[in-house]
Amino acid sequence: MTFESSQELVITLKQEEKLKTSLTCNTSELQSDDEEEPSQKRTGDPSEPGSSLVNLADFDTPTPHMASSSMGHISATPQMSNKHCFRPTFKLGKTGTGPIPCSAAQLHILTLLENIKEQQTQLASAVNILAARLGTATPVAEMPHNISLPLATMPEVEEFEEWLKDSRNANSKQNMITALGAVGGQNTKQLTRNILQRLFSDSVAKTINWKGVNGKKCFREMLTRSLLIRAVRSNQSSTGAADTDVDSHAIRWFNLASDRGGGRKERARPKET
Repeated sequence: MTFESSQELVITLKQEEKLKTSLTCNTSELQSDDEEEPSQKRTGDPSEPGSSLVNLADFDTPTPHMASSSMGHISATPQMSNKHCFRPTFKLGKTGTGPIPCSAAQLHILTLLENIKEQQTQLASAVNILAARLGTATPVAEMPHNISLPLATMPEVEEFEEWLKDSRNANSKQNMITALGAVGGQNTKQLTRNILQRLFSDSVAKTINWKGVNGKKCFREMLTRSLLIRAVRSNQSSTGAADTDVDSHAIRWFNLASDRGGGRKERARPKET
């Protein structure tokens, strides 16, 4: 064997070894790829038994019917247990003071309401005691003893006017105003008429009118008019009454004086011929 042939043989052997080595590497790579592919299937596919991912299909998904039934059960009003019993202290109407079955929340509310009622009663009692101590009660005013009402004659009316002019009778006049205001009335109209009826008799009222025409006395210029207005305003129901309102009711009262005391029936009778 020549030297050249031996070199060629060595080269050929080396090439064969490289070929074997390359084939071996490719085979191992193919095997590793084949091994990785099942593992990827196991980790990526949740349907595989060995998969580590959670399979949502394994859980029971609630159907619309199940959801509505469960929501209906939740939203249903819970039945209140009547384990508690409330015994009212204050009697109201026909309810009485017997025990009342209720829940714990109702018992709490009813107890608070009774406490508020009790406190209100105590406060009202305290206010009454303080008012009595402070003397806030309005004293009952008395009419002057030297004045006789109602005025029955025109001389009495003139004498009363002179009495009102006298400044020494200021206190007595104030007492008269308070007493006349206490006569009472549902409104300014009724109060005005009640005071005038207390001051004048029907026979005297027939001789008085607003302007003093037809030989009658002029009420507009009388001091009794001012007394009347002050007496009306002293009553709580007419504290804001205007002068014109009182005057209009007084004018009407004097104009109807002839109809009171049977005057209208007397005029309605046929005159004897």
